[in-house]
Amino acid sequence: MSRFAYSIFCDDIRHEVNGKTSLMGVYQGSLLLQEFPAMLPKLCVVMHVVSHRDNLVKNITFKGILDDSEIFAITLDEAQLQAGAEMAVDLPNIQTKQIQAIGLLTPITFEKPCSLKILIEADGEPIDCAGLEIMEAPSGMQIIS
Repeated sequence: MSRFAYSIFCDDIRHEVNGKTSLMGVYQGSLLLQEFPAMLPKLCVVMHVVSHRDNLVKNITFKGILDDSEIFAITLDEAQLQAGAEMAVDLPNIQTKQIQAIGLLTPITFEKPCSLKILIEADGEPIDCAGLEIMEAPSGMQIIS
């Protein structure tokens, strides 16, 4: 099994008392804004990398690129990944392992329509991951924030 990645963009992330994580205001590949420039008080991204338990990631970097500018970078080395693995519940019947990273962009301003790309590199190899398109809402569409 090759490694793969996915991302979820949302307005807020809440860590519940019962151990659950709730994502509020999840975007479906695009974020529509009434006009530009536009400022959001918060934009969150949850990034996951999945690998087979026989091919664990030893180091990883997650980057957020807004047009051509890097707006965040999260790097985890082997010791950090091992420490996280030791805290996780081992599920022997599950053949995959996941790494999760969360980016909180507070506040974030968009000057014009643009793309927010997620670049992930694990053990020196790039892994494709979907980003978010920031677009102007069609004329007449009411955006409720």
